[in-house]
Amino acid sequence: MTAMLETRLQLLQRLRAVEHELAKSEQAQTAAALMRGRSHELGNQIQIVKLSAEQLEHRVSSELTELVVDLRHTAEDAVVLLAQMFAAARPPARSEPGPVVTHAVRAAVELARPALVAPIDLRIELDDTVHTLSNAGELEAMVIASLLEAATAHHIAIVLRERVIENKRWVELLRIDDRPLGDGDLAHMFEPSSLLHLVVMAARQASGEASIAPGRGGLELAVELPVVG
Repeated sequence: MTAMLETRLQLLQRLRAVEHELAKSEQAQTAAALMRGRSHELGNQIQIVKLSAEQLEHRVSSELTELVVDLRHTAEDAVVLLAQMFAAARPPARSEPGPVVTHAVRAAVELARPALVAPIDLRIELDDTVHTLSNAGELEAMVIASLLEAATAHHIAIVLRERVIENKRWVELLRIDDRPLGDGDLAHMFEPSSLLHLVVMAARQASGEASIAPGRGGLELAVELPVVG
């Protein structure tokens, strides 16, 4: 039992490291979105200054012309600087495929087995050629977090398969466990205090999503990730 607890603590440390990176990425995206809105408003104001300066160039006395020209040049420089600031704050969009999903999931399940009492039934119905936008750490974290969250179950199944929705290919990662579900339990599953919150963060980072609901085989956590490459 001591070895199991030590393994679980080690896995939790790995999850916290991934969570830290995901939180930094989400903060950067939030900051970029805020700056996008503010920069649009500020850009409009700078444009008004620039246009006003252009109009004044033809109307002011010769003594003030140089001052108005400097004002117009300053406004033009501000537009360039604003664009550079926004480009620097914008998080880079993901485009490179991550590792082969099946390999990452198999490895993550094997890491988690010693930390759980319940047996894990791993069923893979996916080719060993499929990639998503998730990196190795995120794929590992989604699997391990979903398994540790179900640590009180008597049996857990992980199903990895592909679905086609509206002509788009998706990887579906299912965690199915036999825990009884109490009234209101689902409402708290994805709260920040839950390990499943990390699953949501990681899925969102790869343009995917996570959901949970009662199913025929038990409580089903579903992670959907678009196929790339």
